[in-house]
Amino acid sequence: ARMLTLFDNEIRQRNLLTEDEWSSLAQPTLVIAHVDSPDDYLTTARRIVELMPSATLAEIHETSHWSHFERPDIFNPLVTEFLSG
Repeated sequence: ARMLTLFDNEIRQRNLLTEDEWSSLAQPTLVIAHVDSPDDYLTTARRIVELMPSATLAEIHETSHWSHFERPDIFNPLVTEFLSG
């Protein structure tokens, strides 16, 4: 009952943050989005960045959901710079 599963819509919906909850998160956040295959994940990433006052969007091409594996040449410097700054 406490497990998040993306395959069960009822469980997924009750575990999602509301827009007000996203808006209340003020800490700096790096949101990484794949842009070559537009889908719900890309739409959600862009919406989260609109809602969060200190969010930054990094769009990575030639990747999907595993950019840290698929494009470490881009992912690693982005994350290192974000965490260092």
